[in-house]
Amino acid sequence: MSHSLQHAKIVARRSSERGHADHGWLNTYHTFSFANYYDPKFENFGALRVLNEDRVAPKTGFPFHTHRNAEIFSYIIRGELTHRDSMMGKGNANVDNSKDLYYRIRRGDVQFTTGGSGISHSEQNEHESQPVHFLQIWALPWKNGLTPRYHDFSVSDEEKRAGFVRIISPLKAGKTATSEQEKAAVPAIEGTIPVHADLLMGASIIASGTSAVWEIGAGVVAAKVDRKVYIHLPMSNAGKSKVRLPDGTVLGEGDGAFITKVNEGDALKIASVGIGEAEVVILDSAPPPALDTAASYALVEAAIQRAHDRLFKDNFVPWKFHARHSDFEPAANASRIYIRSVTIQQNGTDSAAILKPLAGEVNERYTLSITTAGDVAITAVSSIGILRALETFTQLFYQHSTNAGVYCPRAPVNIIDAPKFSYRGFKMDVARNYYPPSFILHTIDVLAWNKFNLFHLHVTDSQSWPLDIPALPLLTQKGAYRTGLFYTRQQLAEIQEYGMYRGVEVFIEIDMPGHTSVIALAYPDLITGYNIQPDWPTYDVEPPSGSLKLNSSAVYAFLDTLWKDLLPRVEPYSAYFHTGGDEVNANIYKLDETVRSNSSAVLRPLLQEFVDFNHGYVRAAGMTPMVWEEMLLKWNLTLGQDVVVQAWLSDDSVAQIVSKGHKAIGGNYNYWVRLNSLLFPPCPSMQRGADETYAKYLDCGHGSWVDPISPSSTPEFLDYCSPLKNWRRVYSYDPLASVPANATHLVLGAEVHIWSELVDPTNFDPVVWPGAAAAAEVLWSGAKDAAGRNRSLLDAGGRLGEWRERLVGRGVGAGVVQMAFCRMVEGGDEGE
Repeated sequence: MSHSLQHAKIVARRSSERGHADHGWLNTYHTFSFANYYDPKFENFGALRVLNEDRVAPKTGFPFHTHRNAEIFSYIIRGELTHRDSMMGKGNANVDNSKDLYYRIRRGDVQFTTGGSGISHSEQNEHESQPVHFLQIWALPWKNGLTPRYHDFSVSDEEKRAGFVRIISPLKAGKTATSEQEKAAVPAIEGTIPVHADLLMGASIIASGTSAVWEIGAGVVAAKVDRKVYIHLPMSNAGKSKVRLPDGTVLGEGDGAFITKVNEGDALKIASVGIGEAEVVILDSAPPPALDTAASYALVEAAIQRAHDRLFKDNFVPWKFHARHSDFEPAANASRIYIRSVTIQQNGTDSAAILKPLAGEVNERYTLSITTAGDVAITAVSSIGILRALETFTQLFYQHSTNAGVYCPRAPVNIIDAPKFSYRGFKMDVARNYYPPSFILHTIDVLAWNKFNLFHLHVTDSQSWPLDIPALPLLTQKGAYRTGLFYTRQQLAEIQEYGMYRGVEVFIEIDMPGHTSVIALAYPDLITGYNIQPDWPTYDVEPPSGSLKLNSSAVYAFLDTLWKDLLPRVEPYSAYFHTGGDEVNANIYKLDETVRSNSSAVLRPLLQEFVDFNHGYVRAAGMTPMVWEEMLLKWNLTLGQDVVVQAWLSDDSVAQIVSKGHKAIGGNYNYWVRLNSLLFPPCPSMQRGADETYAKYLDCGHGSWVDPISPSSTPEFLDYCSPLKNWRRVYSYDPLASVPANATHLVLGAEVHIWSELVDPTNFDPVVWPGAAAAAEVLWSGAKDAAGRNRSLLDAGGRLGEWRERLVGRGVGAGVVQMAFCRMVEGGDEGE
């Protein structure tokens, strides 16, 4: 052993340099990039990814949330923490009663969870008056998709005062462990917690004037040389603790140190030099094995080629944004500075989830610079971040009117950019009208250009079933509008893969038990209340009426066949699956011979069983379930804490969802449903009074698509979502409105919707774009600008107008934002 460690490199990480956030209920310090704190120099260290020092106020805490793959452990310094998770069952946790299962950990306890294929958990401080102080630590595993597991460990202060206590060591069987070895969970060091990483954790309490020694690697690690050792001194002794490292570096409370160039067998001597004893935590690791980079490389290579094509083939001349007949562009024969180099650097390693992540699992942050000398530099942590940077890069250039090339008038450029919301979704209804696969691929391209990252395909509804299910062939044979107007297995896979390689995750919704009447054409015994005329409004929201029966063994057999066919096919491409649940009409179940009631007391337990059945299949396939808000808020079902709940009725719906501890997706239909962008208000500078909402053309504001029930009835010409939602209205929506500050982390983002009762491929683009682009900006940049002002009230018209021209140049039939005269006047070039 080397006791001097003269070969080691030691770099201090001072407490004052850490990321810090005080949310009132949570006061937290981040050693590594986490939440809103980002520093590319501190992404991870060896297998160590997160080291947060948290203080949680009494009777508050982290509500249920989902993790995948990370190895997560908590080291309690003071107080108590109550843990609940989705793995719990009777007999494996401390219980006060049979319904509340939990682990309660206190000073000296360490809890550990393998996130693996997915786990939901909560961490609460349920003490009446005492805050809890603990370290939250994440390690990067050597393999993704493992079976989730929970372990705990206890060590007394007396044991730690006797020297370093080893708490965590690698799984003895290593990364090639069999399922039996995984279940046995034997650690490399007996009595410790087994971790799926080449990592050791230890702790000691060192009396002032004494020292303790940590043996690096402990003779059990896989990587023998160049270990990465991190030392952390918690803020646990009112500032009285200090330690000195072998090179003379002194650490105070909250400080840490990165130690490199050390090997297994080296002895790290730590001396306590403060006026009080020092509690020291050591994390001794090696980097996780690199994941296959082929997919990431292919993703970036293809994106570079697409960016080249956008620049030189699909650009536009910005004459509308300058005074008429003005010389707004550089002279074609002027001297030029060319882009002479483009450097793209990814300074992180993509995880296995890079192509089908849950919201928040991929870091999309990037930097982009263009110097006056013509050098371009792009950096990002992930390959998806590089895609976002390349899209921004293409938006900095314009086509010269003489076709002399493209030019950027803005150099030098320095951009640091990241999304406000991790879920930026677009929902498209492909059931009520059919869209060829080629049109869906076109839409994916436009979504990627707008930096949407999730594409929700509402693929079946009451009017048609255009999704091929080989195990249930009658669904398309009878339920498609026409032979061939459905999506084959191969076409669906191509659509999902196409999105995957553009940073747009395509996931599927099969809405049920309502919105399923089309199934009656193939399997009539499964549906109740099919196509009742003329009194369909009593039983459904639109014709043809009909819902899956709620208490039928035949329905469950059908669902079993459906899920076993479909879910394994979509799982390789998406982390989510939406099971619908909106607009269930209780009256229709008076006609269901298996129910014969419209009472909520009767229907609720049947719906609970129905949803539990479906979500069990979704989870077994390795995906996260999603539902519409009514399942939680109207029917008061008990949903798994992994379930993402999608709101559409109001801002209050989002607030209610998060108040119940669920992750929420916003998308208030009063702002973001059934977009139209063909007709808008006149130029803002020429308006009098407040901005108005105009009901104009197509979809919202065009009126009901349903014929009058009888000649004597008075038709209702306005539809439920009138009037039209123009782009200013879209900009005014804030997904966080009505959400308390301590629950905003549960709002993953929002979705903009296009239903297809009155839309098909011939009018889709002008109905959707550029209105949806306004929603994309809200989701990427937030509803307010840096000064806290709503984005729609100032300069959005110019930004959106230019973006619309780019979309048109790329082959999108986007509607007009304003006439050219408006931008010339508002730009100050004419008429002022």
